[in-house]
Amino acid sequence: ILIRPQQKRLRMHQEMMKALQKGDKVITNGGLIGTISKFEGDDVIVLEISPNVKVRVARGSVSEVTSDKGDGAIANDN
Repeated sequence: ILIRPQQKRLRMHQEMMKALQKGDKVITNGGLIGTISKFEGDDVIVLEISPNVKVRVARGSVSEVTSDKGDGAIANDN
C-alpha cells in the first residue's frame, strides 16, 4: 500500500530533474536557494545564490523548482 505513492513521488522527482533549465530558480535539499547558471556534465549544477556568488551542487540535491524564473531577486537581499 505504501510503495505506490513512493514510486509516484520518485517518478515526479526524476521528471523534474530532466526538465531543469538554465535560469530556473531552485531550492536544494540543504536549503540553498539560487538560480541555475550552467550545467557541468550530467551530475553537477552551478547555482548563483547571490550576485557573483556561485556554488556547485549535485543535480540530485535539487528538491524543488520554484514557480518564478530567475528574476534577479536572490534570497537574502539585505
